[in-house]
Amino acid sequence: VPGDAGALAEPALRFARASGSQATTVEEARRCQFFRSALLKGFANCNKLVYESSKRTGLEEKPSQLRRYAILSEQFSVEGGTLHPDGRVNRPRILDQFTTVVESMYGVVAT
Repeated sequence: VPGDAGALAEPALRFARASGSQATTVEEARRCQFFRSALLKGFANCNKLVYESSKRTGLEEKPSQLRRYAILSEQFSVEGGTLHPDGRVNRPRILDQFTTVVESMYGVVAT
């Protein structure tokens, strides 16, 4: 989150406005029903598109779907170690750095 600690980045601010949210900080976005509902709608659309694409391409395995999420107070970045240089998510680093968040989402210990 560039700029002020906790302030939403410009893309997130645009998303908030488009969803009818007045959130300007991460904490406000976490509490805002409009923001969270818009995220869920976007995730559902993404899941549907990935599933349809897998069917068209003949993929035999069912693709992973986004089911749970957390709004974090920091962006993933190469500099922070949460992204690889090619833009892929660094899962081991994220699990290590956000263990409590992951555990609270799934009710299990993240290993």
